[in-house]
Parts: sequence; C-alpha cells; structure tokens
Amino acid sequence: MTDCNNLENLEKIIGYTFNDKKYLVRSITHSSYAHEKHVKDNETMEFLGDAILNFVITEDLYKNFGNKYKEGLLSKARSNIVSTDSLVEAAEKLGIQKFLKIKIGKSAIKNSRKLYADMIESLIAGVYLDGGMDNAKKVIITMLNEHLTEKALDKYAVKDYKTYLQEYVQGEKLGTIEYKLLSKSGLDHEPFFEFAVEIDGKEYGKGTGNSKKQAQTQAAQNALEMFNRGSK
Repeated sequence: MTDCNNLENLEKIIGYTFNDKKYLVRSITHSSYAHEKHVKDNETMEFLGDAILNFVITEDLYKNFGNKYKEGLLSKARSNIVSTDSLVEAAEKLGIQKFLKIKIGKSAIKNSRKLYADMIESLIAGVYLDGGMDNAKKVIITMLNEHLTEKALDKYAVKDYKTYLQEYVQGEKLGTIEYKLLSKSGLDHEPFFEFAVEIDGKEYGKGTGNSKKQAQTQAAQNALEMFNRGSK
C-alpha cells in the first residue's frame, strides 16, 4: 500500500511543490511506520490540517454562496464536505492513498479508511507549513472542487426539509406550521400517504410517500419551493 519512491508524482497530483520535503514526508507518515523507523508521524499535522480545512471550506462557502443559502444549510454542507467520506473519496479518486507510509496489514487499512482522510488533512497542514495559507487553499480547492459547486450544495443540502421549513417560517414570523393527512391508501405493509403543509391555515405544499415522514418531508420541500427558496 506504500508507494513513496517518487514523491514528485504526489506533488503533481495535489498541485504543489514543497520547498522543504520534510513536511511532505512527515505528512504521509503514519504512526505505525514512524514508531518502527523512529521518525516523526503525521498525527499533530492532522490536527492542524483539520482546522485549516474547516476554515478554507467555510470561507469558500461564505464567499460563493453566502448570499444564496441560509447559515443552517451552509453549516450542513460544510460538515458533509469535510467529512471522512468526502476526504476518502477525494484521496481515492486522486490516487493519493498509495503514498501513505504505513506498517499495518491491508485488511486493517480496508477497515480504517479514515487513514486516507487523515492523510489529506496532514498534507494540507504540510502545504500550509511549507508554503502558507494561499497555497493550502489552492490545494484544498483542487482536491474538493467538485463539492464546492451549486449542484453539489444541493446534494449536501438540508435533508430534513421539515426542520429547514420550520427555521424559515420562524425566522420570517409567518405563523404556525401544521401537516394534514389528505389520504392514505395501499396495503398495510405498503401504505401510501399524501400530506399537505399549512402555515397559519393556508396550504403551501403537498407531498406523497410510503411513510408519513417521507410525505411530510416532500410537502415541506414543495413549500420551500413555493417561497422561491427550494433547498436554498
């Protein structure tokens, strides 16, 4: 799982050439390898990289989408973008994981994909320590660019439209929300529900689904769209 013979390839992948290679080497060195070789590992670099990653993603979302989306959605989008799953996906897509210097079995790596996410964070810290924040930002955007588009934000947007509708209605002081069952059909083991969402007695959206929650969630989403907000 380790391929560190040509670190120039890793630099090309992330789009940054290190002035001091010690930061690059340490950023890809897992503690299991470090303990055996008596060198420094990347654990504290992960700590720094995590903070930098969160700041850069927050800043990017604010600058590019701050006027389009509410704070709650931006927070949830950020949480998804910096999550282990997203970082692992980025590492594997770019092929970065093969550069990890580690001394544990392949099965252990498969059971702990977080190692790849940790390496992404330590690489970010390495770039920051070697070349400053501007270069760290460029690397982060390069690795996570596909997650920082309006289309991607819709994917990472608020999944619980009922909660978001509640926040919006309360914020705008529009009144009380009520979900009304319009119909129930289908078999007991496969029901089909239709709900309407009303705000101060006025209907704003309808939704259907195989569960009450699903139908109510769709109704809330449709209500948000009626407010010309959609998931924004």
